Amino acid sequence: MLLAFSTFIIALHVFYFSFPRFQVLNTWYRQPPFHVWGFFAAYNSVSKLGLTSQSVGKAILPETSGHLASKLQNVIRGYPLKMAVIGGSHSAGGGIENIGHAYHSLIENWFEKIVQPNTGSFLEKLQISIGGTGSDFFDFCLANFISNDVDIFLIELSDNDRGTKYGSAVVPMEKLTRRILSLASAPAIIYIEVVGNLGINKYAGKKLNPHCKNLEDYGQNELVSHYGAAAIRWREVVCPLTSTNSRKHKSISELTESKLISKDGLHVGDVGHAQIAYLVISYFQRIFEMLMQNPSPVADSGDGEGSSLIAEEDNASPLPPPLFYNENVYDAVPPLCWTLLSPDFHRGLFPQTLTVKITSNKGFYYIEPNAKRFNSMHSNGRRDSFCGWATGGVSNRIVFGFTVPSPEASSYQSYGYLTQYNQGRSLSVVVRENDVGTDALVWIDDQKKQSKKIKTKRFEGESHVHSVASNVPPGYHQLTVQTTKKGSFQISGIIVGPKQFNGYKYYRV
Repeated sequence: MLLAFSTFIIALHVFYFSFPRFQVLNTWYRQPPFHVWGFFAAYNSVSKLGLTSQSVGKAILPETSGHLASKLQNVIRGYPLKMAVIGGSHSAGGGIENIGHAYHSLIENWFEKIVQPNTGSFLEKLQISIGGTGSDFFDFCLANFISNDVDIFLIELSDNDRGTKYGSAVVPMEKLTRRILSLASAPAIIYIEVVGNLGINKYAGKKLNPHCKNLEDYGQNELVSHYGAAAIRWREVVCPLTSTNSRKHKSISELTESKLISKDGLHVGDVGHAQIAYLVISYFQRIFEMLMQNPSPVADSGDGEGSSLIAEEDNASPLPPPLFYNENVYDAVPPLCWTLLSPDFHRGLFPQTLTVKITSNKGFYYIEPNAKRFNSMHSNGRRDSFCGWATGGVSNRIVFGFTVPSPEASSYQSYGYLTQYNQGRSLSVVVRENDVGTDALVWIDDQKKQSKKIKTKRFEGESHVHSVASNVPPGYHQLTVQTTKKGSFQISGIIVGPKQFNGYKYYRV
């Protein structure tokens, strides 16, 4: 059934995207979103938004799995829709005037004003975006932030997940993708492929991305094809290919004045967000139209209520083999994560999947989720928070205690299926790095001679996952962090993961 439906979806997409559009009745699923967007009401046409039919066509990579069509079919039938937004500062609200102007807020607004009144479906949005954070963190800590009943994931990490080698740089994104697709809800994935640093970066004092690089250059669109996902390629709008097969955008002044990028030179601007939202909405509308004209079969559940055959059978669909890494060196057991990073400082810390206690502390201090230093950054309604244990001194030390569960004690229901740990796990730390960073040694138990040196000096704030040890046996352990130079060091998480994990090469370097 699933294979037949997927073939049906592919055929419809080919037809829909390959031929000129004919005039159709202005039913609810064809209503443009401009009049419900408030601030963007002046952009009451595709052309005024800075888009063309050609750029829209190039910017949308449709799914081939049928997952998204399945979820939107349920919307038509009135079922609620749960959508999670996983991203960095672009999705968190970096650089825009108000978080209500973010692409996901505009999608939510459209759904509430147009889709819900006509279908009865209610949208629940989960905003899981943390500035300067990449797929490595979200892969390990996903279960801290979401339940296993999410229907659609918007993943905006194409700018944060930069790298230096094709294939290797996209491995964390692929692992996150596989973890999401393994959820019991058989969710759909839409990659929101943005590009950043198109202006003069005020921190570095120079233009950092003159050739519009993002994760698409390292294999992300190959993941789209491999896993049947969908993608919104905003780069095709702001940096289209030239006749010489290179990418070039408008002048920095044009980009900022038109609000395609923000004044800080780092982020997508208000109008850029509106373009992304329109692309997503346009894609949803096309699927709605296809489903309304070609409804798929519905099974009787026995209680008089119909239930989607597609949604039921998606749960049993096996994932294809990994595309960019060896499956033998990464197990499917969900990791355990203790993290002080939060996508919403109003909520404080989210539930932890790993219990950690401080056993000793000299010179480290705790940064609260709602620390005052975040106030100016969050004046536009942005909520992500970079709390943690920090220090600025030399030879300051903090020790954390935690337990790696034994195989017998750690079988549990997670992500919708029963799992059991293999003997031994890896240990990693989440460190928040910045332009006044420093060096520190990190080691486990009494193994100071095998300590790892971590450098945290970067020109802007970023969260990085650093491997400390592999094949750590079950039982109680202690992790020691000791600074060796003056400067800022902040630890924001501890991860127990796959036993052979020892970090990523060519990723976020």
